[in-house]
Amino acid sequence: MKKMMIAGVAVAVMAAQGCGSKGSAAVESDDFVIDSIGVVDTLRVDGSVASVQISGFYPGGNSVLADSVRVWLAGRVANTASYSGEPLFVLNEAVVADGEALIKECRDSLMAGARRDFVDFAENGFTSNYDYDVRFGPVSESDSLLTYYVNSYGYQGGAHGGTSAVNATFNRNNGVILTYDNVFKPECLAQLIDMIKGGLWSQYFEEDNPGATFADVLLINPDELQLPAALPMFEDKGVVFTYQQYEIAPYAAGMPSCVLTYRQLEPLMRPEIIPLLPKSY
Repeated sequence: MKKMMIAGVAVAVMAAQGCGSKGSAAVESDDFVIDSIGVVDTLRVDGSVASVQISGFYPGGNSVLADSVRVWLAGRVANTASYSGEPLFVLNEAVVADGEALIKECRDSLMAGARRDFVDFAENGFTSNYDYDVRFGPVSESDSLLTYYVNSYGYQGGAHGGTSAVNATFNRNNGVILTYDNVFKPECLAQLIDMIKGGLWSQYFEEDNPGATFADVLLINPDELQLPAALPMFEDKGVVFTYQQYEIAPYAAGMPSCVLTYRQLEPLMRPEIIPLLPKSY
């Protein structure tokens, strides 16, 4: 399976510090401080076992940026571990403001659901193993932009688990999330999709599929390819476009993704976005 092209920086930082310890990541200012938080738990019911691990960097501080990141992050944590697509629990201001409370609420909701399932399994004479792993943190930052990610893995029996990878890039000046609509000129979206097609084939599929065509590796007609469900992810040298499992390709293909450089994308962008891009490109 292809390796996901996301979140390497943040995962490396978390691994170095440890999931349960307090600490600060690179993104820090007087009104935006990031704490390392984590929770690990295991449930056993009549031979069935559920494991939960949730860890990441949660923002503190009293800025528009900190508020915006917390609201987005809390919403994604409440959703990403849910197989139903519905939030696992109801968010309120107190939970959004407190990262420790958020991850414990997520842990408790996952364990409660597993317990209900396991009790039913026991009554019917079989067992299962569940596994949940949620990670979040900053991916990259510049003077004007901050990119955050949430990765979630869930296994509830069957042939394999499921993974989701979502991200958001924030304007550090006002906390606004960058989307396809507010970054790219509407008349340029078709051209953007064509560039993504080329990037997906050359960067992700071509090497492992000699002799194949783009249509051969997809679940959809290439002519019907749309922008990814996940937001564009702004990194140091360019924008990462990532499709979720099964969004356009079979499970074995992983999460197809590609990087388009800022120089490639600048002609397609709205003029007000250009000054926000990293100076290094």
